[in-house]
Amino acid sequence: MLKKVYRKISTSMLSFLMAFSVCGIYPMNVMAMDGDKGIEVDASRTELEQAIQDARNSGVTTIQDGTQEKNNVAEIETDYSNQVTAIRNMKNSLDDYNQKKTDYDNAKAQYDIEKAKYDADYAQYLLDYEAFKNQLATEQAALAAALADYERHKNEEGYLSEPYAKSLVYDSEPDAVLSTTTDGKYMSADAVDEAFSHDTDNYNNQLLQLDNMNITYLQQPNDVASSQELYGNFGSKAGWKTNISSNQLVKWTTVLLKRGQSVTATYTNLNNSYYNGKKISKVVFKYTLTEDSKFYNPTGMAWLGIFTDPTLGVFASAYTGTFEKNTSIFVKNEFTFYDQDGNPIEFNDALLSVASLNREHNSIELAKDYTGRFIKISGSTIGEKNSMVYATDSLNFKKGEGGCEHTMYPRQNEPGSGWDSSDAPNSWYGAGALLLNGPNNSVTLGATSATNILPAPYGPYVPGKNNEDGKKPNIWYSLNGHLRAVGLPEIKAKEPKKPVPPTEPVEPVKPESTIHYHYAVTYVKPDVQKAVTAADGTDLQGRTVEVGSRVDYTLNVATIPANHETFESIVFNDNLPDGYEIDLEETKQGSADYEVEYDSSSRHIKFTAKSSLLASINADTTTTADIPAPKIIGKVTKAGTKYDNTFKLSLDNVYTVESKPVTVYTPTQPKKDVFKQGDTTTSIDGRSVKAGDILTYQITYTNTTGETRDVEITDTLPAHTTFVSADTNGVENNGTITWNVSGVEHGKSVTVSFQVKVDEDTQAEVIENKGHTNDGINSFDTNTTKNPTPTQPKKDVFKPADMTTSIDGKPVKNGEEITYTIKYTNTTDAKRTVEVKDVIPEYTEYVTGTADNGGVYDAATNTVSWKVEDVAVGNTVEFHFSVKVKAEANGQVIENKADVHDGFNNVKTNTTTNPTPTQPKKDVFTGTDTTSIDGKAVVAGQELTYKITYTNTTGTNQDVVVTDKLPAYTTYVEGSADNGGTLTGDVLTWNLMAVPTGTTVSVTFKVKVNDDVNGEVIKNVGRTKDGVNEVDTNTTTNPTPTQPKKDVFTGTDTTSIDGKAVVAGQELTYKIKYINTTGAEQEVTITDVIPAHTSYVESSATDNGVYTSADTKLTWTKKVANGTVWTVTFKVKVNDDVSGEVIKNVGHTKDGVNEVDTNTTTNPTPTQPKKDVFKQGDTTTSIDGRSVKAGDILTYQITYTNTTGETRDVEITDEIPEYTEYVFHSATENGIYDGTKRTITWTKTLSDQETWTVQFDVKISGDINGQVVENTADVQDGLNQYTTNTTRNPTPTKPKKDVHEKGKTDISIDGQKVNAGQEITYSISYTNTTDAMLDVEVKDVIPAYTTYVPSSANLNGTYNPATNTVSWKKENLAVGEKVTFTFNVKINEDVDEVIIENKAIVKDGFGEWETNKTKNPTIPQRINPKTSDSTHIFMYMGVLIVSVLFGMVAYHTKSVYR
Repeated sequence: MLKKVYRKISTSMLSFLMAFSVCGIYPMNVMAMDGDKGIEVDASRTELEQAIQDARNSGVTTIQDGTQEKNNVAEIETDYSNQVTAIRNMKNSLDDYNQKKTDYDNAKAQYDIEKAKYDADYAQYLLDYEAFKNQLATEQAALAAALADYERHKNEEGYLSEPYAKSLVYDSEPDAVLSTTTDGKYMSADAVDEAFSHDTDNYNNQLLQLDNMNITYLQQPNDVASSQELYGNFGSKAGWKTNISSNQLVKWTTVLLKRGQSVTATYTNLNNSYYNGKKISKVVFKYTLTEDSKFYNPTGMAWLGIFTDPTLGVFASAYTGTFEKNTSIFVKNEFTFYDQDGNPIEFNDALLSVASLNREHNSIELAKDYTGRFIKISGSTIGEKNSMVYATDSLNFKKGEGGCEHTMYPRQNEPGSGWDSSDAPNSWYGAGALLLNGPNNSVTLGATSATNILPAPYGPYVPGKNNEDGKKPNIWYSLNGHLRAVGLPEIKAKEPKKPVPPTEPVEPVKPESTIHYHYAVTYVKPDVQKAVTAADGTDLQGRTVEVGSRVDYTLNVATIPANHETFESIVFNDNLPDGYEIDLEETKQGSADYEVEYDSSSRHIKFTAKSSLLASINADTTTTADIPAPKIIGKVTKAGTKYDNTFKLSLDNVYTVESKPVTVYTPTQPKKDVFKQGDTTTSIDGRSVKAGDILTYQITYTNTTGETRDVEITDTLPAHTTFVSADTNGVENNGTITWNVSGVEHGKSVTVSFQVKVDEDTQAEVIENKGHTNDGINSFDTNTTKNPTPTQPKKDVFKPADMTTSIDGKPVKNGEEITYTIKYTNTTDAKRTVEVKDVIPEYTEYVTGTADNGGVYDAATNTVSWKVEDVAVGNTVEFHFSVKVKAEANGQVIENKADVHDGFNNVKTNTTTNPTPTQPKKDVFTGTDTTSIDGKAVVAGQELTYKITYTNTTGTNQDVVVTDKLPAYTTYVEGSADNGGTLTGDVLTWNLMAVPTGTTVSVTFKVKVNDDVNGEVIKNVGRTKDGVNEVDTNTTTNPTPTQPKKDVFTGTDTTSIDGKAVVAGQELTYKIKYINTTGAEQEVTITDVIPAHTSYVESSATDNGVYTSADTKLTWTKKVANGTVWTVTFKVKVNDDVSGEVIKNVGHTKDGVNEVDTNTTTNPTPTQPKKDVFKQGDTTTSIDGRSVKAGDILTYQITYTNTTGETRDVEITDEIPEYTEYVFHSATENGIYDGTKRTITWTKTLSDQETWTVQFDVKISGDINGQVVENTADVQDGLNQYTTNTTRNPTPTKPKKDVHEKGKTDISIDGQKVNAGQEITYSISYTNTTDAMLDVEVKDVIPAYTTYVPSSANLNGTYNPATNTVSWKKENLAVGEKVTFTFNVKINEDVDEVIIENKAIVKDGFGEWETNKTKNPTIPQRINPKTSDSTHIFMYMGVLIVSVLFGMVAYHTKSVYR
């Protein structure tokens, strides 16, 4: 009662204090428990109040609003956190504004100063720009005259081949600023430095040699940088040199790119670059490593060095430390230039330099895939071919190599060397130019092996060098305006730099600076949860447990949050379910913090917190509080029961909460039973069954879980049975039957069944079975059923002396006595009478009196019988008798089994087997024939196949070893032994593992009869060993004849030349030698067919040999006594046309016993060397016999094959054909050219059958005229001396122009004087000396000072007055045919001392020819006085006298004046 009064007073006081707090004197945190809401709690306000104070210090105005109620502490903390964030954001915003306002005031003052300076600078810029425009206009006006002057020099060395001005000034930008982006990888400066350090010699000499840097040192994961890092000869490398420049400061950033990746470089702060005088402020390049780069680096990467000075370009390399064949590296350059206003510059015929394009014997630097147009520099090696720019016609590396005129690098005493330097006078030698238009342009530059773009032999030959040599896959190139052509007109005017206006600062806007804040409270309802567990803590909620199982209830309360009120009492109440038996003592011990009260009649238990627990919880209310969980310990005692339980928690008797119920079930175990097929009412659990019986199994499940369940029932098929069927949709899979039964209600049962058949071989086994059920809560096995099966009687066989060791499966011998036993054990469920019958096995006979246990032998049926009554369950009875193996049991298997009947089963015993051995068989065959040749003759070189056949009649599987010693006079054929046979020494061994009893296996091998056999007998025997028997096979025999001998000689020499080379026209002597080794006189016939590529020498056969030309065969016949030698000979002559053929000959003898070929003699003949001719660059299409013309380059090829049969030192000599000039260094295979003799000589050592091809080039002389270019070569190999075939190439004949008196075309007047008014005849003669029929067209312009005589042109020639030309067309002019075209002109009457010249133009489809020019001076027309004409004489004299007098008067007058 006092407590209630105290609580009311406290509540009133708290209400008063809260009202007092709202009045605003000071904030207070007062808490009170609420019967509905729960426990009041608060959250810490420290961080919020600190944020408020900090904001006020920064000038923020803060306003407090009313306290808010939240749902939980976390919500309060989130609310406070959001307020803190908002207050701090406002504070930070105001702090930021204050700083920006200060910065703005300072920046505005600086801007005012800079703006005044900009205004002055811009005014000066406008003045300077006007001066620039005037200068530019003046220069552009003078440009036309300069280009016209340049036109006159464009074909001179070093001049651009087309006149253009240098409008793009873009030569050097050392102060440029580089920025890049890439989809590749930036390399750190440290990584680049480490990579250079591996180039030890140069690095130690403070030289950065970029083409030596190995990319493999740049491919480590820690080499990568996040952005560009510059490297070069600056900083710690200041004073170092680079191969880019000896003294210039060089910086670059390094990027790793895969094929297809790019780096974009932007260059700013450009001070020296202009286009048409306009300043260039920025250049942007995109560098892409092209997909067609063929370098070998396995990572597919190359490194690019992007120089900060854009005019230095790029260094690209994929060098991995090795020189690569067929390699290349290309970089595509896409670029745009920008003016001072940031706009792309539109190029209009701007020249970009493409310089330093080196070409060595194996390497070519080039440009391709370019926009714009290439312009050549006259005299430069750089040209354009196949849309590529490179040194197209010669090398430019070293003077004298491949047509190079100037060495790339400086050489002493060589004027013009060192062209590959930007300041060299002839730097144009390796340069060209690109003419660009538009804002966006591109060009791909790179270096490649010559083999990638040139046909074989991949360029000119350089002595001591190979055009297929490897090279480093790298290149340094630059694209700039530093044109190497000389004398270019240039725009000198330069736009002044435009000043950049300063940017006026923007004054910041002051942000909002007033904010509201509030405090908050919440109420907590502590969560309660009851847990039901097993003794080991396993959760039992909703589970089924066995009756008598321990079940514990735990009464859990959630943690009370911090800042809670104090507690006066904590009480738990629980009514335990019926059937639950509490262990009160264990429960008290497990709940030591509580007073425990239990009423057994009502099953009510109460836990009251002890004062010590309350004191602990109330000690610090600012922290969380954990209420210990009471634990009820007991067990369930009723089967098939549902146990539900809850508890209630009461705090201070004000707030009460009840837990959710927990549930436990006790189950009913499923039942298993077994029945005979067709009777499911009488259980046979525990009864005997036998093989073949069909059993029915039933499983019954009852649901006592308290709710409807889906049940899975499974049953594994019992051992020794086979599945027959299952009901209720049961599914059998891999020996397990499964039923899925849905919706089994609580208290309901379900039964499933299946059938099995007892296996036929089942004996003495107990067939056991149990099922399994799973209803989602409980998983139970059923009881186990058991059914014994009878034991099959056992049959065995022994030797009488040892009745413990079975010999079943073991071999037995003829005449051996063996004892059989039959053992019967009663494993049924009852006493049995047993009857046994056993038939005596085949190949044996019964041993009288040996049947024990009352056994009776019946001779009529050859059977032994027994009968034994009342054999108890579990007892065993045995029966014995003996037999003797008969003599004829050789290789046969002795088998035995008995019949046993016990009233329950009628079965046969197992069968015993005892094999008897069989001897192995040996045979011999030839080739693939399966007919035995045992005892037949064989000959030298014949291949024999031996076969050993083994049959396992031991009765058991055997590991068999077969051995065979190779027969004398033979040689083993390598690898011919089958079935894994191996040869050791001269013995073959086969290990045949686990040969099944009764199985026959064979092994074979091959030998070749030795070539030197002569009458020997070849014998062979094998042996088999199988663990029981070791037996030799029979022996095979094969006699051999004595082989006749064939040999070949030359002339009277008796030294054999078999295998030696012979030559055309050589005479050969063949000899056949026969020895009779048959043991008797024989009539012998020798025949020999004359070898191909030879002719028989008439009457050369000795000993009455007869030659028949129809079949080119020689035949000899003679009786030869035993042991006698008969020799015959004949001669042939090698045909003249042999070339590489092999002359083979074999004889044949027949003596009534043997018919044998002799050995074969062979004599190779040399191959005629082959000469051919091709157009340069195409050595696949012969032009032998085809027309060529002056200036053509021909490739001659000589091919020689050594068919002499031995190694030869070969020399080839070829004289340069008349009317041609040797192309220096064109001779392959180290051919040496002798300019005096005009011959090329090659020497080489060739092995037999080796082919050697050499070639060289010639150029057709310019003055050739219808001659045929012919060429042959001489080859000598120490045995033969050849002249190759002759190649022939006709050349066209230049047409001939001549002039004649009218109609006299047989007499030329070329060079003679002609008269005015005279009529003359012109002729044009053309002869077709090509290789084909031609159509000929002729045009002739009528010479000056003459007039065409109408209709004078023969052969249907036509005259065109408009062009003053006579034309003819002659079709199908045959080879060798000549045609002459004529026409007449009349010399004009008014000609006086002129030369009349004429020539014609002839086209023949092969070329266009200009004839020679005829010249005829005309006779002058003068007035000559005649001595007979006195009038004329006096007139002349008068004139003369007057002239003299006039001269005298003039002289006198001059003297007086002086």
